[in-house]
Amino acid sequence: MSSDWRLPFATGREQFHYVFHNGTFSDVNLVIDGVDISAVDKQVIPSHSLVLKVRSSVFEKLLEKIPIGSGGRREITIQGFEASEVKKFIQFLYTDELETGSPHEAQKILHLAKKYKVHGLVSRCTAYLLSTLSPKCATSIFQAAKDHNEIELEGKALQFIINNATEVLEEDDFSSLSQINLCEVLDKNELDINEIDLFLGILKWARKECTRYKIQDTPKHIRLVLKEALNLIRFPTMTKEDFAEKVVPTGVLSEREVTEVNRYFDATPENRQFVVPSTFSSKPRIGFGQEEWLDLTKTDEQNHKLLAKFALKKVRSNSGNTATNPKSVRVSSVIVEIETKPDSMTLDKLQDEIFKITKYGLYWGAGSVTPENKLLVSFAAEENRSYGVGSVIEEIQDGFPDQVKLAYVKSYKDDITIHL
Repeated sequence: MSSDWRLPFATGREQFHYVFHNGTFSDVNLVIDGVDISAVDKQVIPSHSLVLKVRSSVFEKLLEKIPIGSGGRREITIQGFEASEVKKFIQFLYTDELETGSPHEAQKILHLAKKYKVHGLVSRCTAYLLSTLSPKCATSIFQAAKDHNEIELEGKALQFIINNATEVLEEDDFSSLSQINLCEVLDKNELDINEIDLFLGILKWARKECTRYKIQDTPKHIRLVLKEALNLIRFPTMTKEDFAEKVVPTGVLSEREVTEVNRYFDATPENRQFVVPSTFSSKPRIGFGQEEWLDLTKTDEQNHKLLAKFALKKVRSNSGNTATNPKSVRVSSVIVEIETKPDSMTLDKLQDEIFKITKYGLYWGAGSVTPENKLLVSFAAEENRSYGVGSVIEEIQDGFPDQVKLAYVKSYKDDITIHL
């Protein structure tokens, strides 16, 4: 039998994988977390100065300054990372293979790649993190992207948070946001979440911050850790009941702030502009799926999901007991194109009138006007309701004979599962 260890490995990559894991020819010790190398629980990864220098300009400069120690080996200390994270980082230098078991671990490897300027690994990590965006990890990915100035990843993670705010705030991962980045999220006009749920979410965040700072989560301390983030909650856009039952009892708002918000609630709609609270915005958030977000000229599957999610918010808002609402609903989504007759009512007025149709269990979504001056209206309907798309088209044509010349389905998608 040959003693040449190279024979089982067909490629240079496989051979470098072998020497990394076996320490063959190694001349550098990577000491993890700066522990004393004489300690029983030392974490040391043997490596090769040539590989480190070729793959990283940072390692190259370090190794030029570090003297050769006993046994002809140099030593580099890496602090703040688990040995498993450093091993996967170093393995990439040998094989160009990224092995990561979770978004959290990928964020740590990204940190190492940025620190040691391994640009190819930075790209691999950001691509992986983009592919794993979900409510469970979106905020920590956003935080990591901000920390490492990864602009594309930051933007897409923030957009995911905006579009899925309700689900994101329910996850423990939301507590990973810094106070500054929390403010950036809360400042977004497009957040897809009820304002009361947003307040309860940041209250949960603040209580975890108090725990981190080892202080009691009193109203005073909650305000202390939230800082200006509290001012970004739009209390006047809540219902009066939610404000009275879920906000006031927390004691987080001052007596003056509570009085101002209640004064706004009690004013008539035409007089509310004169009693807007001095601290909190009274402008409702756009929300995910309104006209500013939903482009009805695009009829891809994702657009239908947005439409259905927006329209089906009314499932909850129309229910007196949200606790008993289903977690998800199967729906159909329809976009209708309407050609109007000359000298009929304005398209905006026609849209308003069409949206008053309440038959068939419809949930109207958004409306818009095409460059050809046709009206697009959209709706979703639960699949367990009894309705037909043709019946809706007939209702539009028959209900507005002087205005509608022709109405027809522009795009249709059924069997969409919407998580409420």
